[in-house]
Amino acid sequence: MAKKTVLSRLHQPVHPVLAFGVVAFLLMLIAGSTGYLLAIKNISGSMNQQQQVVSKTNQPMKHTSASTCTKQGLQPKDDYLPTYIVKPGDSLLFIAKSQLQDSSRVNELIILNKDRYPQLSLNPSLLEQGWKLYLPPQNVGITNGHIYVISGNIELYPDDRKLWGVRWNSGGGGTFSIDDLNKHQGKNQFKKGGCVTVIYQVGYNDNDKALSIFPQ
Repeated sequence: MAKKTVLSRLHQPVHPVLAFGVVAFLLMLIAGSTGYLLAIKNISGSMNQQQQVVSKTNQPMKHTSASTCTKQGLQPKDDYLPTYIVKPGDSLLFIAKSQLQDSSRVNELIILNKDRYPQLSLNPSLLEQGWKLYLPPQNVGITNGHIYVISGNIELYPDDRKLWGVRWNSGGGGTFSIDDLNKHQGKNQFKKGGCVTVIYQVGYNDNDKALSIFPQ
């Protein structure tokens, strides 16, 4: 009798309200998954479009002639940026205040040196004696810390003559304002095609900023 009772319960029809709830839940899951996939597709497409625009914008005018510049491409920071050797008892706060005359520029030092000393991003108070820290170029004011050095030919952008970049045999980089070039002219008389080395700050919302320009 007990066995028959169990079987009879298993064959009882499902309550209509419960069945409706289960179906509605499954439909919500399907709709949610579809919407999620569509959202991912839209985001991916948007990112691809942005990457295409960036790659197109950051390509200076290409010349058929090979670059004759002595120095080309990305340059080692050690050759161009001032440095500071960490001493016993030093802190980033002290270094920023003594070397940059501004204690608020600690984060700038962290960003500028995190490629060489990644632990600075995790623990800024961790400094070891003998570390060689990069400092921003002198007399350029506060930077975002993302500073690099490139060398090559001065090239103007084909679609905007107020912008220029640096080209070398295997590529090019930088999106600088012509105002930066004019500001550093002095007696150097920089011109299109000239060989230069540029210390620059990478820009994310605006153009890159040429902090210093040297003729080769």
